[in-house]
Amino acid sequence: MTNVTFYVGPHQDDWQLFRGEQAYLDIQSGARVVFIYLTAGDAGGGPVPGWWSAREQGALESCRYAAGPNPLIWGVNWFNGRPITGCDCGNTTSYFLRLPDGSLEALRTNSAPISAIDGSTNYLGWDDICQTVKAILDEHKAASTNLRPYVNAPDYDTALNPEPNTDHTATGFAVLAATPQGYNRAWWVGYDIGERLENIDAVAAGRKRGLQQAYTGRILKETTDAGSPYDDWAGAGSIYEAWIKRSYSRSDSGG
Repeated sequence: MTNVTFYVGPHQDDWQLFRGEQAYLDIQSGARVVFIYLTAGDAGGGPVPGWWSAREQGALESCRYAAGPNPLIWGVNWFNGRPITGCDCGNTTSYFLRLPDGSLEALRTNSAPISAIDGSTNYLGWDDICQTVKAILDEHKAASTNLRPYVNAPDYDTALNPEPNTDHTATGFAVLAATPQGYNRAWWVGYDIGERLENIDAVAAGRKRGLQQAYTGRILKETTDAGSPYDDWAGAGSIYEAWIKRSYSRSDSGG
């Protein structure tokens, strides 16, 4: 048994941009680091063919950047009666729920049945999704040495985390529902950090940049034949630099 830490986000590049400096340290510590991605990040079909699967490969490449060039071991695990695609890479485990991009806030406020975009499973509604996230957290917690493992996620409080992307806020509410007790929680600020003071040193920023460049570099490899329009994502002048140089979060204890 070993320690476990969780990162829950709606999209495949959220933890790198908004909490990457801590995720890098967690992976390097040798703890089991579990990533849960609620949506496929498909952008309604994506700007190029194979977009959502390329984003998954990019997320796993970020894991390899921090954990080393480990093989990717894919499988399907059952949580809350739902088959969830997962992938182990070294001491990291990633789960892909593959819900439609942009669907989470509508589900939270007007729960209805929904399917993963690849047809792998169906959910009865919002509570079903929250219970699936909770089942993933609880199973890994039970196999760890942590009494109160940390769950990192977007802050649901829009007064503290003004967030234009509703998937981010809804994911925070999903984690809030899934961790009523037994977990410590670190709530990260999303896009708004670009408007705040730079507050991490060059080493931490370099780790975030490395994670992000691993992600974007893999996407470029996966989508080159389709003519990816995102060639500027991986360079030093990336549009992501404002977020890479900043990191804001708060912590609390569930329950």
